[in-house]
Amino acid sequence: MRLLSSAWGAVKRRFWGTGGLPWVGFAFAVVGTLFLFSILLSAGEWQWWMDVKALPASERSGIVSYSYQGQNYNVDDPDSTRTGPRTVYIVASDPSDGELHARVNQVIDWTITAGPYSVGTVFVAAGFAHKKRNRRRSVRAESDPSEGSYGQGLDEETVQRLLAQQKGDGRFGRGSSDPT
Repeated sequence: MRLLSSAWGAVKRRFWGTGGLPWVGFAFAVVGTLFLFSILLSAGEWQWWMDVKALPASERSGIVSYSYQGQNYNVDDPDSTRTGPRTVYIVASDPSDGELHARVNQVIDWTITAGPYSVGTVFVAAGFAHKKRNRRRSVRAESDPSEGSYGQGLDEETVQRLLAQQKGDGRFGRGSSDPT
């Protein structure tokens, strides 16, 4: 329990002064994790994300040939007329279903999963930038009194002058109830 308490104290010290931005970033990380689990646990996607293999292949006039575990397979690429090396992506349990490009839903899956993590990282970074900016402003205010005099009260000379002025006018004396 003591270790947990000291770890929590270290986290609080590290994030002190960043405002609520890291909490928003943490919320985006939770959402990204939920999206990741939903993708990995959906039917068929677990197999794709965990078992995909990239194989070297060769193309000739729109037909891409590749080999996996001694078997030869072909994939048609009707929009291509080139000849040369290519890459085919397969899932080991069904090597005959080779893919030449990432499917649109796979790109969307990555975007939906990586997007919240990216946005969360931006929020955490903005929180630390806010902390750094405030720290620089505070150091500057301490080193140059004219720079950061707002909010630090009146200097002694001004206070003495105002008190003398009030006593001299007699408006704020003991019997006066109207300060105007």
